Amino acid sequence: MNSKINAIFKALTKTRKRIVLVLMVLLVDAYPCAFIYFNNIDEVNIAGAIGPFLLFVAVSAVVGMITFRIMKEGSKAGLFTAVFMMIFMNYMVIQKLINKILPFLSYLLFLILVIVLLVLLFKKINKSEADLYTWCQIITFVCGGLVLFNGLAAIP
Repeated sequence: MNSKINAIFKALTKTRKRIVLVLMVLLVDAYPCAFIYFNNIDEVNIAGAIGPFLLFVAVSAVVGMITFRIMKEGSKAGLFTAVFMMIFMNYMVIQKLINKILPFLSYLLFLILVIVLLVLLFKKINKSEADLYTWCQIITFVCGGLVLFNGLAAIP
């Protein structure tokens, strides 16, 4: 009887972790779209925010599937996917900021630098022995809070 309860508990824990990982990536994808939509709620309809959100979800699904096939662990793949999407969605902002500091850095050189940094991050996360699920929970709560805060701030 006790072993059945333990098996059920393990299955529920595994399911909860999967839900948090998927929710994390969806909230990371949703935040920029929600921010722009809620700040321009009088001028934009919801369809204007759905398109970019679906594009971000498609990119994160591809990145997530590739990283999961290589890393074989959901929390590692989810964390890398979330960080990748944050960099992907803010690429030009980061590039312009770095260009102000280092004006000699060309667009192509910056792209190579970002790719190298992403590869190093991938290797670091993949070699990590620690359970990265806590970081995934933190990102989920932060992005969820940001989406919720922007939604509540848009209410007249």
